[in-house]
This record gives sequence, C-alpha cells and structure tokens, in this order.
Amino acid sequence: METHTYSRRLLSPFHGVQQIITVKGGVAESMDGWDWKLYVADESIISHTGLSEIVYGSWNSTRGLSRSRIRGTTPSGLIEQIGDRLLTMVERHAGNIPFPAADHIEHWLLDELTGHPLALLESALDNDTLCENDRPAWYPGGQAAKRFCSSSGDEEDLILLIRETAGKQSTATWIKRSADGTGSGQHGEHFPAATFPPLLLRDQWIDYEQ
Repeated sequence: METHTYSRRLLSPFHGVQQIITVKGGVAESMDGWDWKLYVADESIISHTGLSEIVYGSWNSTRGLSRSRIRGTTPSGLIEQIGDRLLTMVERHAGNIPFPAADHIEHWLLDELTGHPLALLESALDNDTLCENDRPAWYPGGQAAKRFCSSSGDEEDLILLIRETAGKQSTATWIKRSADGTGSGQHGEHFPAATFPPLLLRDQWIDYEQ
C-alpha cells in the first residue's frame, strides 16, 4: 500500500504545522499530532454523493476511532474500504511525528531596500497552484491582539513596522527552498540561506526598539 507522510505549515496568518498521512483515496490530518481527522475522497465516491470529501471519522491513540455519520452510500462499501485502510496507516504512523516538511515553496514579502525576505506569507507543495497578490501584506492573526506583549509596542506597531519596511509598493515572490537553506526565486533570483529569517518574519533590526 502506497502511503505518504509529511507536514506543512498553515499560514496567512500562521496557525501551526499540520501533520498529514495519505493513502489512495484518503487523507488524515492533525494539527496537534494527537487528534486525527480522517477523510475519504475517492473519485467514484465524489461522483456518487456529490461531496468533495467525506469525513470518515476522528481518531487518537487513547479513544480509538470515532466514526462520523456519512451522508450517501456507494456500491461495494468503498467508503469503508478506504477508511479502514487509512485508519490502519494512521495507527501505524501517528507515533512518528513530526513528519518531514513538504511545503518547500514559500511566498515571501520582500524588504523594499534590500530585496531580502521579510515575512513569510504562505507556503505550498510542489503540486499546489501558486497565487499572486497585487498588494501583498503580512498579518499576525487574531491571537496576536490577545497575546502579543512588548514594552515597545503592540501588534499594530509590529504590523506597521513590517508594512513600512516592505514599502508603499510592496512586493512578494515565490521562492523554492533547498535542503541547504538557499532559495531560488520564481524569476531566477538566488537567495543565500542567511537572508531568510529563521522564524516567520525578520527578528534582526538596527533599532533596538524595533
């Protein structure tokens, strides 16, 4: 049975790292590595039910499988066949997290003056469709308003700092990262590993208050 295990970041804004297990016709996802949601999305099931995917159930190692109520039926119990196959792989691989990251294509907001990566906006897998934005901007997310704490300012000051550094005509580019940390831009640019912030946005600034 061909099984793939990988992880990817959920961004715009950052929500965390999603762990993923896939088999043919099924995928399991977890945001905390403990509770897993199992989906069935075989083409024949989609055409029969009209649903893009079906929630087969949820699972963790303590509770086991909790089956979902499934709307619609398919011939030969295909939902159950795929779901049971996926469950077997979840039980086998869930303890091996974190899985290797697969979202090596990154959408970075750029510093207006240096052209270096400033803040990570999105990430993508090799087969994802890459979207562009005429006026790219970085947002910290709703939790920042509640939890961001600094004697030098709040989340609005951080947003303003990033916005001013990106410039009035903000630009962003998709960059494919290599194992050595370097990146290749969508227009042939080369980005040394040292130009990428190790976290989601730049944390090295000239001004101490910044």
